[in-house]
Amino acid sequence: MTDQIIEPAHEDSLRYASPTFRQWLTPALGGRSKLWRTVFGAIGVLIIWGAWTGLAILAGILSGYVTRDGMRSLMGEGGVEQSYDDAVKLGLVLLATFAGLWLGVIVVVKAWHWRRVTGVISFNGRVDWRQFGAGAAIAAGYLLVGFVTSVATGHPPFRTNVELLPWLATLAPMCVLLLIQTTGEELFFRGYLVQQLAARFRHPLVWALIPAVAFGFGHYANGGNDVAYSVYYVIATIMFGLISTVCLWRTGSLSASFGLHFANNVAAFLIAGPEGGPGPGTTLWAWTGTDVTSGAVWDLITLFALLAFVASPWAPLPKVQLAGRKNDTRAAP
Repeated sequence: MTDQIIEPAHEDSLRYASPTFRQWLTPALGGRSKLWRTVFGAIGVLIIWGAWTGLAILAGILSGYVTRDGMRSLMGEGGVEQSYDDAVKLGLVLLATFAGLWLGVIVVVKAWHWRRVTGVISFNGRVDWRQFGAGAAIAAGYLLVGFVTSVATGHPPFRTNVELLPWLATLAPMCVLLLIQTTGEELFFRGYLVQQLAARFRHPLVWALIPAVAFGFGHYANGGNDVAYSVYYVIATIMFGLISTVCLWRTGSLSASFGLHFANNVAAFLIAGPEGGPGPGTTLWAWTGTDVTSGAVWDLITLFALLAFVASPWAPLPKVQLAGRKNDTRAAP
């Protein structure tokens, strides 16, 4: 059955993809994979996300849940110090805006491409929680290596003034909204964009690299006013996007990518992250900007190693059967 899953024109470019990845592409094949449709579809998703973000922020301000100064502080425009409660509220509003990505993809896939969003999530329309756990385990390994490296090189994180009991009390709602945020980004960048482009273009430099680069440059502002830090952040995020794409390529599902991104962001928002971001004062430990920049090279090396690992047979992901060698026989000389 898998022999007829994908159009012959794509066989050469996807011969090293898993059968499930090729099956995942099936809903996107056909006339509605035209490039102009993908471009307008992506713009539609971003417009819906932007509108939802504006409404969420406006609702937070008008309801008094967050203050205008607090919101400006979160966006890097002010130096207003926030209490932990205010920081959590700001964080929850920020994370809630990413529900707009879910809404945008659902609307565009249904109304513009005439198909179900479950086909974007996986080849069988379901989340595989074992693969989710595998992705989370991969992220945990990466984070552990990064922590050990920072300590070994003399740049350990410092303990913030966040108290443990309030932190534990807000852990559940933060994790729920972090799940929405991370899966929303994966649904758009690794799901919608990769699926649409891979159905149209053969080369992975198009369908894998372009969404990863867009994902990376979308995080440029996370570096604040430090250009060097912003450049590092973009490169690291591009690498992370490629790692997530390899997980998708091997499984035909966003499940492992969901777990990878969720575990990474839980750590960055709640456990240990750069001082001042991305978590708005909600981490137990933090690295100074100088420490982060000093460890940038080591982090990028770790990400390159992680990319090689997730593509290797040793990663806790399904083994890839080389479709191109299925009937590869040669006569003896």
